[in-house]
Amino acid sequence: MAIAAGLTLSVQFALFGVMQRFGQDPLEDGRLHLTRTTVAAAQTQAPLGTGLGGFRRAFEATDTLALGNEYVNHAHNDAAELWLEGGWPAALLVAPLLLAFAAAGWRAWRPQPHSDPADVALRRAAWIAMLLVLLHSLVDYPLRTTAHLALFGLLAALAGSLPSHRQRAHREYDTQERSRLSDPDPA
Repeated sequence: MAIAAGLTLSVQFALFGVMQRFGQDPLEDGRLHLTRTTVAAAQTQAPLGTGLGGFRRAFEATDTLALGNEYVNHAHNDAAELWLEGGWPAALLVAPLLLAFAAAGWRAWRPQPHSDPADVALRRAAWIAMLLVLLHSLVDYPLRTTAHLALFGLLAALAGSLPSHRQRAHREYDTQERSRLSDPDPA
């Protein structure tokens, strides 16, 4: 009886919170306001930015619409916050990382003869998971938390992993076979 009552009460309270969220307009979330204010602050701090960790002070100085008693410690948009704190130098550092991400996606999704299907599936899954984290970082700050950043690093290692030993052995065999067949005088 006690377990049934506890489950009933916890489901009731949980559903009450969920139903309240559905009653709100998604555009009144405040994240759009945070992003707009962060971009405005980044434009005033360009080209060098505020320096890492300078988000809060720059945001408070630029925010014209006070959010009441709320304390804003992050922009809920990693790209906008990085631009505010790091300016154009941060953008120059991030550009090669985005190119490496695109290259890893190209390698993962192109046809690969003699490749282990498990390796291909793992690289593709890791790339998709990285894409989801990057998309999530446009509305929150997952790359600013240690656990998410560590997971993102693991996914990057998996997505950019080198071909398996079996795949390299197939390539070496194909190269040797082609050179043997193209050599007119094997003696």
